[in-house]
Amino acid sequence: MGHSVDKGHQYRALDALRGVAALLVVAYHTELLFGVLTPKSAYLAVDLFFCLSGFVIAHAYGARLGTGMSFSAFAKIRTIRLYPLYLLGLGAAALLEAVRILFGLTGPKPGLLEAGGMNLLGLPSVTTETMYPLNGPSWSLLYEMIANLIAALIWPWLGRRALIGLCVLNGLLLALVSFVYSGVEDVGQEYVTFLAGLPRVFFPFFMGVLIYQLRLKVPRISLWVLIPAFIVMAYVQAGQMRWLYDAVATLVVVPLFVILGSQRLASNRPLDTAGRLSYAVYMLHVPAWHYFQAALKPLGLTPQPGLLTIAYVVILLAGCWLVDRLIDVPVRNWLRSRLISRPAPA
Repeated sequence: MGHSVDKGHQYRALDALRGVAALLVVAYHTELLFGVLTPKSAYLAVDLFFCLSGFVIAHAYGARLGTGMSFSAFAKIRTIRLYPLYLLGLGAAALLEAVRILFGLTGPKPGLLEAGGMNLLGLPSVTTETMYPLNGPSWSLLYEMIANLIAALIWPWLGRRALIGLCVLNGLLLALVSFVYSGVEDVGQEYVTFLAGLPRVFFPFFMGVLIYQLRLKVPRISLWVLIPAFIVMAYVQAGQMRWLYDAVATLVVVPLFVILGSQRLASNRPLDTAGRLSYAVYMLHVPAWHYFQAALKPLGLTPQPGLLTIAYVVILLAGCWLVDRLIDVPVRNWLRSRLISRPAPA
């Protein structure tokens, strides 16, 4: 999730898709504000993020991983890229929870303190039902890091045949997972589905790497077609056929979006901004939603679709823009200057 495609190669359609996907996840998690407009299948955006992760890792680091870049150097770069906003989201959520407990608005939740300590290290909680109880979307970063680090270890052997084999194996397992769990909506978020979550990340991630390596010649599809098509996918409700819909979406449709989105586009500030802010939006929207709800109570307001929806989205995007400019980029630059001897794209 935490990537922006190198500007020199102008994969701005992928940036646009990433930005739209992040906003769809926001709507999915704030149903009180979006009502009937809530995209019930927006959880498939996570599968897009995994596929984009493989594509971007191959683009940004593939050549170096294949020619001597050390595992530790790669792990350090990825940690610097992902951890600051992860920590900010965790800290913001923990602060609000502490204030609620302090003022008697809620009671201490069993295992939450221990969970916070584990999450602080980036590790999943072993004392709560969900692995990241303070900031739920963090679960996908755990899987992304697992995929990133495994890929770095085996990169010299990741030729096309190996990638095709990995995609076929994990694709079959993912189809089985979708059937067993009646879809992939909650797969990977809790310990009971942890193992099932592995093919959910491995298939799209290695498919993203394969898509980049194949350099497919694709027809230029207008963003006015590509983005609405992705939005439609997020709004479809498949009912009893959910498992089949999710299987087709994750195994076929999501990779197709990445293939069609890998066209090169001229510089476009809105698209660049969408890609740059998508990670902040994804990592901070749940804590921001909790703060927004807390701010409404003294005003006697309850979350509902309408002006409050617009207010929340505007505040979220403005806040993420400020966080990107004032916190995330400066912190990452500072960490890179001290921990990495040679500048590397993140």
